[in-house]
Amino acid sequence: MNRTKEDLLFSYKRSLSSFKEMVSELPEPEERLATTKELARAAWYALGVNAYLEDIEEFEQKQEQESKKEGSSHE
Repeated sequence: MNRTKEDLLFSYKRSLSSFKEMVSELPEPEERLATTKELARAAWYALGVNAYLEDIEEFEQKQEQESKKEGSSHE
């Protein structure tokens, strides 16, 4: 499936928003410490956000390579 940069950005923003919401639900240290399960969930969300960011970077690199190929073929 070919995704556009806009699709990737939408997924990244949605994932980041979910991550921020989940982190905000962690307990305040003054109340109680977060459990290992809660912290593992936060880490899992962070990995998802990072994966979308990597997808965007990869997409941009591919576009840059394609534009360089097109530029060199016109010379």
